[in-house]
Formats: sequence, structure tokens, C-alpha cells
Amino acid sequence: MKTEIILLGATALMLSACDLLSNPDTPHVVRLADPPHKAEAVKYVIQEEKPVKTIELTESGEFIIEQTESFDTPGTPEDEVITGTYSVESTAFKLEGFGEMMVAPHTRADADDEFDITITIKSGKVYKLLARRYKSRFSGDFADNLCRTWKPKETLLQVMGSEVPTDLGVGCLYKDGCNIPVIVEDLKARGINITEDLSGYKVKTLTLTKNGTIKIEFEGAKPYYGEWNPDLQSGNFTYEFQASKGNSIINGSGSGNVSFNKKDELVFLIQGVINADKKYAAKTTITFVAL
Repeated sequence: MKTEIILLGATALMLSACDLLSNPDTPHVVRLADPPHKAEAVKYVIQEEKPVKTIELTESGEFIIEQTESFDTPGTPEDEVITGTYSVESTAFKLEGFGEMMVAPHTRADADDEFDITITIKSGKVYKLLARRYKSRFSGDFADNLCRTWKPKETLLQVMGSEVPTDLGVGCLYKDGCNIPVIVEDLKARGINITEDLSGYKVKTLTLTKNGTIKIEFEGAKPYYGEWNPDLQSGNFTYEFQASKGNSIINGSGSGNVSFNKKDELVFLIQGVINADKKYAAKTTITFVAL
């Protein structure tokens, strides 16, 4: 399927930007339904950090397990995350493709907000872990609307610099979600030579949580996972992915801004650089719809 790429003129870009703004006399109120697992959302910090450091259940029904050792070969260092969807069955959490997790308050009399977690992986091996519940960092209506899983709708890329073609400086709108391989090929055709192989990096979902977690899933590559720190008043944020993850388009760390447009879509702006034959300052604005 041919990807639609729109070169924006200055007037069109101005109108697009204005669509993000609400009339101060009649402010736009975001009206999103609660994500399906808002009540179950929680993050646990494992006391001994073996074989995992944290376990998180998200508002939209995903589990994120931050490994320190391999489940298959204990003692082998591992810094990847295991992620998938979960469901609640009786007293257990079913972790799709991974196993089952049960959580119970710790029995020690002086235990404060501590829990015993039992994980049974698909092979039948059982792990018993002592964990402390992580206190959510964000609250309020803006956080309620923001913290969930999102699907990309379109991407606006602006590249700055005296050597950049004028149309890129004004902005290119890519209508096929956030398809990084297509964006890379378009940039190459315009003289920005990116050599990194990003063939599997079409963005599938973005997950943001009230515990400060950011996760980007790709259709053909391992997810990026890390921490984000938003200012819920201004929408400005910083982020950093673990293990120096990042690529020529989505940097391993950076800053940006989040807001909502009048369609209750998430407008996620990242300020960073494009790493090609030279570094180019860039603004990448991805519009997401709630799942």
C-alpha cells in the first residue's frame, strides 16, 4: 500500500497547529472513557531485584516485566523487558505468552505495603518474590486521560538547518501512523543520508503510565522502555529509554510536549536530532488515538 506523504505549506502548518489550541473562552474538555484496567494498574518493585527489577500492570491491560536475569537461565544478565497483555481470572493475573502471577499481602506483621508475588512461567518453573508497591507519581483528569495505550495515526516531521530542503523545514505529514522505514526512505530521497537499518521500526503502540513508564512497541523490533517525567500543567516532559535504546529518528533520550486536539487525540511532540551523515535538529509530532 502506498504511503501518503503531504508536504505542508506555511498556511497549512499554521492551521494544523491552531487545531491544537482551544478558545480560552470555551476551553476544550477531553472526554475519554476510562481504560479497561484502570482499577488493576499497579507497579511493584522487587526487593532483591532478581530475576526481575519491576513488574507493572498498566491501565490498558499490558504487563511489563523489567528483567535483570534470564528466566530461562538464572544468573545470566538480561536487560530486556517482557511485555504483553494480561487478564484477571479469579485471584490470578494471566500474562499472555508468559505465565501466571498471583499477588498477596506479605504476612510479616510490620510489613508496610509489601506483597508476596508468585510467578509461574510457561515451563512450570515457579518464582516467589517479595515486592513493594510503587506509589503512583501522577494523578488528576489530565493524567487519567493521558496514561493509557495509544495507536499512531499520523506523523508530522520538521527538520531544521540551512542545508535542509525548504519543504522539510516547513513539515512533511506522513499519514501511515508512524512508519519510520517510510520516513527514512523519504529523508534519503531528500538528501538526508540515514545509514541505520530501521526496517522493523514501524510504531505499533505508545504506552504511558502514572508510574512514570514510557514504552514504545514496534511491529518488527524489540520495544523501547524507560522513564518519562511530565509536567502536567504545561505538558512538557523529558524521557530516557533503558540500555541506551533509541534510533536515528526516535532518540534514546530527549524532551517534548503532550497535549490533546479537539478530537481527543494525543499530540506527542518530541524535540531531538536526526542522526544521519550529520546531525539535524528536528521536531517529530505524532498524533495518537486511544485504544
